[in-house]
Amino acid sequence: MEFVILGPTSLSINKAEIALGPTRQRALLAVLLYRAGNIVRPHDIVEYLWPDESVESRRRGLHELVSRVRAVLRGAGLDGVLPRVSGAGGYRLDIDPDVIDYHRFRRLVRQARAAAGGQQHDQAISLLDSAVALWRDEPLADLRSARAEHLRRDIHDNYLEAHQLLATSRLMTGQHEKVLRDLEPLIRDNMLREELAAIWVRALLGAGRLGEAKIFSADFHRTYRKTMRLDPAIDLNELIRADRKIVASRSNGTRNERYTNRTAAATPNPVPQQVHPKAAHFTGRENLLALLDEIESGSTVRTVLLAGMPGVGKTALAAHWAHLRRDRFPDGQLYLDAEAYGPVSAVAPAEALNRFLIALGVPPARVPIDLQQRRERYQQILHDRKLLVVIDNVRDSEHVRPLLTNAPGCLTIVISRNQLRWLPVFAGVRHLPVRPLTAAEAHVLLDRLTRDAQVRDQPDSLRALAGLSAGLPLALSIIGAYVSDRPGIDIAELAGELATELLDCDADESSDITLRTIFGWSYQALAPDPARLFRLLGLFPGSTISISAASALLGDANVASDSLNALVRANLVNHAKTPRRYGMHDLLRLYAVSLAARHIAAPEQRAALHRILDWYLHSASRAARLLAPGHEPVPDMPPALLTTPQPLTTDTEAMSWITAERPNLGAVVTAAADSGFPRYAWQIAGNVHQALSRSGRQDDVLDLLHTAVAAAAADRHDLGHVGMMLNIAATHFARHDYPRAAAGFVEALHTARRKGIAEGENAGLHNLGSAYLKSGDPARAVALLREAFRASEQSGYLLGQAANLTAMGDAYRALRQFDRAAGCYTDASDRFHQVGELRGEGRIAVRMAVLQLDLGNAAEALDFCTTAIAIYQRSPDDAHHCDALTTAADARRLLGHHAEAEQNVETALSLSEAIGDNYRRVRGLGVLADILVETGRRTDACSRCDEALDLVVDLAQADDEAQALRERLLATMAAVR
Repeated sequence: MEFVILGPTSLSINKAEIALGPTRQRALLAVLLYRAGNIVRPHDIVEYLWPDESVESRRRGLHELVSRVRAVLRGAGLDGVLPRVSGAGGYRLDIDPDVIDYHRFRRLVRQARAAAGGQQHDQAISLLDSAVALWRDEPLADLRSARAEHLRRDIHDNYLEAHQLLATSRLMTGQHEKVLRDLEPLIRDNMLREELAAIWVRALLGAGRLGEAKIFSADFHRTYRKTMRLDPAIDLNELIRADRKIVASRSNGTRNERYTNRTAAATPNPVPQQVHPKAAHFTGRENLLALLDEIESGSTVRTVLLAGMPGVGKTALAAHWAHLRRDRFPDGQLYLDAEAYGPVSAVAPAEALNRFLIALGVPPARVPIDLQQRRERYQQILHDRKLLVVIDNVRDSEHVRPLLTNAPGCLTIVISRNQLRWLPVFAGVRHLPVRPLTAAEAHVLLDRLTRDAQVRDQPDSLRALAGLSAGLPLALSIIGAYVSDRPGIDIAELAGELATELLDCDADESSDITLRTIFGWSYQALAPDPARLFRLLGLFPGSTISISAASALLGDANVASDSLNALVRANLVNHAKTPRRYGMHDLLRLYAVSLAARHIAAPEQRAALHRILDWYLHSASRAARLLAPGHEPVPDMPPALLTTPQPLTTDTEAMSWITAERPNLGAVVTAAADSGFPRYAWQIAGNVHQALSRSGRQDDVLDLLHTAVAAAAADRHDLGHVGMMLNIAATHFARHDYPRAAAGFVEALHTARRKGIAEGENAGLHNLGSAYLKSGDPARAVALLREAFRASEQSGYLLGQAANLTAMGDAYRALRQFDRAAGCYTDASDRFHQVGELRGEGRIAVRMAVLQLDLGNAAEALDFCTTAIAIYQRSPDDAHHCDALTTAADARRLLGHHAEAEQNVETALSLSEAIGDNYRRVRGLGVLADILVETGRRTDACSRCDEALDLVVDLAQADDEAQALRERLLATMAAVR
């Protein structure tokens, strides 16, 4: 296991990269890793992550962020390593510092310093070589606050000290030339560091380069006085005079050209200025511009790769930065369009070098013929110049490698719509992905482009029009020209036109370049298999696709992975969240849709859609069997003959698959219903409903189920129709909309009775009983639930028996018949265990915990909660996990364990917010308020009560559950006052 903070925050286990989440999450982890073993207070964290905000304004966001970091650590096998330290009000990361690269670096440097102090310089060198090799990139790269900059300066000082110690040990072993080679970039970037300058002079003297030492000493002294307005503390001339033997033997030492002024050239060198003019309305890209500045001014990187999809603005970015920083390249700027994409042949490396050499002043007749000779001549000319080289439209790594230079004063920017995956492998190359503009940046750019079109009084319509571009600058230029050509028109009317015509519009009457043209250049460069997959992606109903789904779409598992990776390298698709899922820019998707319509025959289109629906159905069925093994399967499933479903072997894998596919499922069900596959529509929905109800907001689930119930009606499948009706009502129930849930259950129950569907009738009785219970009528609920239990008992349906017993236990608890409630819960748990329904056992454990709290047994309640939490960590169910955490917090509060109780309830609040459940949020806020009162934080308690009471207003007023929550909050408020 290795954590990295000497670069972007990362974690690898057995060389496999572990996903750490979004930037702010990684930033918090970086702070904790830097301070590993020490308490980090909320004030410090907020200053690092939200420097312009207060702790109070960010307290909730901080707690949620800590919970997510704990989840990441737990997933990496580091459970419980990030406790909130009682009494100290902060967090401490308790892990071995040696698994963190920066702390390992510091240990190695300490050991090396001790070895050097004992004259064991070979050992010191070995240790320091290992230490400096740990540096990947900018330290704490995910932190961007002013305080982080101070940390970075301190870390950089440690890095320089390590190099100084390494150089000193090398000098002691006579490795003078090695020291000069290694320190050269550090000397260039840290010219005023006196200790480094002294080591440099000693190395020059040891190498017999007295003349260069004298020149460097004079330059250093002059620069230091000019910059610092005082003399340096170290007299470099004294070092030179002290080395009398070297002075005597090398008194005629030669002058080092590196430190001389280039003023003696007989003929002035040409200063080419070939880079494109900067774009008139360049917008955004501040982070990339800052990175280019950083690379140019302080890094050993001599080549930057700007890679991104066609039309994303890579050339405009390079041109804009080149003109901003023209003063940094006094010897000029070279530009080459390598023309790897377009109607003409690509420029060969030999021809490219020919153009460069001529631009740099070599007479055409003196340009060498051989490629290697041209390359050597190019390197010689650039060696002592400060020049920017921009190489655009590059095909692959081999196309550009002969044109790269390691000249210390030069920077090369390579631009490609391909990722050039081998280029960043070479030393001195940095890959900067260029992505589409944000929605805000796109709106600003379109506003600038249409400033003369008198549309500024239509900002909402302009924002909607900018949304068509999906952040692609070329598309925004086209939209801007389209609007400007139609002054005075209501631009809302243009959106419909552009939605279908955008691919074929051009931005300039003098040019026939359109989005379709530039996308086509990339598409036409593809091999046959990736090209076919790209066309088929135009038929795929979802937003991201896995390798397994792509195999189904293609009907060929052997080429899917390689084809997707080829599309990634061409920047026609991109990795979406994980390396095993792939997405596509909206306009590229529109282009793929048009290709599918033009080039795929209707029977092949239908066959491809049939395959992908078949894959979704049988993958969902496999997931459902793993997640709810005791549930009745969706009826009348077809055999899996067309595709190989997603390989799922555990409930964890099944839940991960459902979570990854959740954004696609609504579109897939809709596509099935709209394309003449109604059975696939309701069967897919039926298989995923249980899993989707476990986490996330339920709005998307309702939309999916409404499509499914219509599809089941169109399919004339009565059992499927009733099942989808019950699922819709159950989703209303999960959202605490009990009147609508009850109405839905009644309608489904009547339909089931009319159609003679016993399974639907039994399920309707159970669900209606649960709805009556939530509506405050437990006696009526018990009657219905007993009837439903008898029916499930007669059919031998254990899971139905368990569900009815659970609800009956709830009803008896509401009637204050606690012994009966406990008996029902125990019997339900036994049945859940028999069918392997782990989540059901978790729900019973939570109910038993609540029952024990009713009886005043807080310790027993906590034991049940601990069991439930462990279950939900293995088999996720956000809503019931939230209940378990809130109940555990209440139990711990009663036991006087306030710090642990507060941790539990903060995590519960994060979950309730994630699933949009205000009932559970109010319940958690009530428990938290009581904790705050009991720990003397009365002002905070009032604040939490006010927040919860505001939410209660939006809950169903006739709902007994909401009323009970309100009464608890009012009681807490009364206690505070």
